[in-house]
Amino acid sequence: MIVYTSPIIEQASGDPFYVCLLSDLHIGSMSCSIERIKEDLERAKKLNARISINGDIFDFILPSDKKRFRLSAVPERLYKAGDNITGAAIKWAEEVLGPYAPLIDVIGVGNHDDTASKHHGNDMVTELVVRLNEKHGGNIRYGGYCGWLHYRFQLQGRTERRGFKIQYHHGSGGSGPVSKGMPGFQRAAAWIEGADCIWRGHKHHKTVDRNVVQYLSDSGKVHHKDRLFVMSASYLFTYEQQDAVNALETGRRANYAADWDVAPQAHGGVFLRLDIENNKGVHAMAEI
Repeated sequence: MIVYTSPIIEQASGDPFYVCLLSDLHIGSMSCSIERIKEDLERAKKLNARISINGDIFDFILPSDKKRFRLSAVPERLYKAGDNITGAAIKWAEEVLGPYAPLIDVIGVGNHDDTASKHHGNDMVTELVVRLNEKHGGNIRYGGYCGWLHYRFQLQGRTERRGFKIQYHHGSGGSGPVSKGMPGFQRAAAWIEGADCIWRGHKHHKTVDRNVVQYLSDSGKVHHKDRLFVMSASYLFTYEQQDAVNALETGRRANYAADWDVAPQAHGGVFLRLDIENNKGVHAMAEI
């Protein structure tokens, strides 16, 4: 488990601080929208948001995956790389994320990324992080499969400090088409203590829920504290339209999610707006 602790961020009261939570980029899939990824990254840049990515940077479905692999679903850029398909995928991700490297705090690992480690002994996320740091001015931490993000604030002209803690895990299990993954948050809340936000990816839904925790202070006073449940979506477009005439010439563009009759899902990351308030701590709002 990885713990990222930010430097002390000096913030004026009333000035919002943004955190951009992304996951499931799936770079290397024919269904991945690079433009949609760049839209969220550009929005983060305009807001001067800190960015973290919660796994599945790469799609990387191998021929050994009998349920999902199709040669027609491999983009030409990777197909032409031949035996260096992992290197080509890392280069592609570097091109997409490189301009935003100084804004990125953590890049984690998902089940698709982990495939390369299991079958090829190549941790592609580690190599990507090294490249972004050495060539693009990043100071990015390797996030692993799960961990914590701890942002620390100090109001200008004051000595007291505030904190905002995000517990993250890439996610596991099926997509949860009906529940949209909410039972997983309830299970996590039963054993995770002290998190202001619990963040998951993996299931490709975009959901935000706010629940309230009640506790009794040591002084005997009852308090209530907000806690966010956040699930960031993917950048895969499952039902891309294909012209029927051209399909006779080019063949069907396969997509395993469409073949499984999976419903279309939302896309993109979740932005947290943190307001550091006098005497009230940090107030968080999720913008999707």
